[in-house]
Amino acid sequence: MGRDDFDFYPPELAESYRADDKEVITTGKMKDFEERYLLTGEERWIHTIKVPYLDESGVTKGVLGIFEDITQKKQVEEKLRKSEARLRRAEITSKSGNWELHMDSLKVFASEGAVKLYGLHDESLDYEVVKTIPLEEYRPMLDRAVINLIKEDIPYDVEFKIRTGDKGEIRDIHSVAIYDKERRILFGIIQDITERKRTEEEIIKLNEELEHRITERTTELTDLYNNAPCGYHSLNKDGYYELVNDTELKWLGYDREDIINKVRFPDLMTEASRNKFMETFPAFMVRGWVHDLDFEVIRKDGTIFPIQLNATAIVDKDGNFLRSRASMIDHTEQKKFERSLLETQHRLKSTNKELEAFSYTVSHDLKAPLRAMDGFAGILIEDYAPLLDAEGNRLLHVIKDNARKMGILIEDLLKLSRLGRQEINAFNIDMPAMVNSVYRELVSRFPESRIDFRLQSLPWVSSDYGLVRQIWVNLIDNAIKFSSKKPSCVIDVGHFKEGTENVFFVRDNGAGFDMAYSKKLFGVFQRLHSEREFEGMGVGLALVQRIILRLNGRVWAEGKVNEGATFYFSLPDLLLSPSSPSSPS
Repeated sequence: MGRDDFDFYPPELAESYRADDKEVITTGKMKDFEERYLLTGEERWIHTIKVPYLDESGVTKGVLGIFEDITQKKQVEEKLRKSEARLRRAEITSKSGNWELHMDSLKVFASEGAVKLYGLHDESLDYEVVKTIPLEEYRPMLDRAVINLIKEDIPYDVEFKIRTGDKGEIRDIHSVAIYDKERRILFGIIQDITERKRTEEEIIKLNEELEHRITERTTELTDLYNNAPCGYHSLNKDGYYELVNDTELKWLGYDREDIINKVRFPDLMTEASRNKFMETFPAFMVRGWVHDLDFEVIRKDGTIFPIQLNATAIVDKDGNFLRSRASMIDHTEQKKFERSLLETQHRLKSTNKELEAFSYTVSHDLKAPLRAMDGFAGILIEDYAPLLDAEGNRLLHVIKDNARKMGILIEDLLKLSRLGRQEINAFNIDMPAMVNSVYRELVSRFPESRIDFRLQSLPWVSSDYGLVRQIWVNLIDNAIKFSSKKPSCVIDVGHFKEGTENVFFVRDNGAGFDMAYSKKLFGVFQRLHSEREFEGMGVGLALVQRIILRLNGRVWAEGKVNEGATFYFSLPDLLLSPSSPSSPS
């Protein structure tokens, strides 16, 4: 072999191959090896045999080489090696393995996966050892399965439990096997199905729990459906009962078998209700709902039962009507209430007419004699005062004064009686202007120099002009009156916001009152001070309360004896509408 022959080898092996040749020549011994080899730039595997070449005298002259290309063989071996490695990994990963049982020797040969699964350490095992691995209760079944496979060719497909040798864990195993009769060998595959079995058991448990919960829920819903405080039923397109709950059956007096698919709902109605039902049912099947329909149903005993019905339609995927789903409520008490309400309204109308007649009588028949008394007393004072002594003149003035007071009282009572019938007309009210106007009107009766009137900033409101003005008249008049005996009278009028309400107040430093009697303040003819102390009829604050209630507000007071009082009233925080009329001039 020339020097250039080594160029066929990879560079890293060329020097080694030269040494091999030298060794063969020196020792005279053959070398047999497999190495990579470069041929036209492609890597190949070559099986090489090198023997010494001798001359006629037996002297080694060189090396004789025999070469065999074993590249394909190497590639097949590499593929087989990788395949076996993948198989071992797959076997271990999937917790499976395979085994052989040689019937003549009763030797068991197991794969790495099978050995690991069983918790053993030897791939060649004695049958007597292996058959003790399954739990004792499964061993007879496994023996029968082997016998049936060998003698009857019955498929061997079994599940059993084992106790592993290393940790003593209980595992579930699935095994299948075939039998080679000629070689008398059983070939089997085993797989660990513990997790699968646990999952199956968990699924079974969950299914059982779900079925139990469904049963409970179904029972609960059935009980709720049947014992609801209202009637439930479903009607088909012809109006026949398909479903009905116990409540409705109890109301009607029928048994379920009496009416299901036998009786039409409208046939249980009075004639007027049946006609109404037949008019509305076709439209209901198209529209899909009805609300608050009133019907009269005839019970089995012949009595009339008023009901109110609500229903929706159940349709198929194409929108075709299948059945109704209706609820009905007992309207007996409602009908009684409506009749009672009508009777009450009739009585109120009669009472209002009587009140109007009474108001007319008070306004004309009672006020006329009072005017006469006042007039004649005035004539007597004017024309006959010199003829009467002091006591006579005093008595005439008493008559005239009491006639005036009686007239005022009658006028206040008329205001109270008319208030409930008075229409509310909303205006945009300039509250500061209104309060100033009321004060100027009232203060003319008192020395203004003694009153310190303090008006804070007030908002405009939207309310009834006349009624709001009457509130200010009564409250400011009270403040002036009950502060009149003070050397210096201080009256504050102000405002603050409380939630969605505007709260107004009138505060004075006058006589005040005991809070223990505050509930009497707004009662008719209720007075906390005698008429000798302060004049009045005890109607003004009652009128204020009635007005404020009509305006959806509140009224209350705070006070302390000889330290003054504060009266509060609230009005809703209404937005002023540009279209609302302004304060009347």
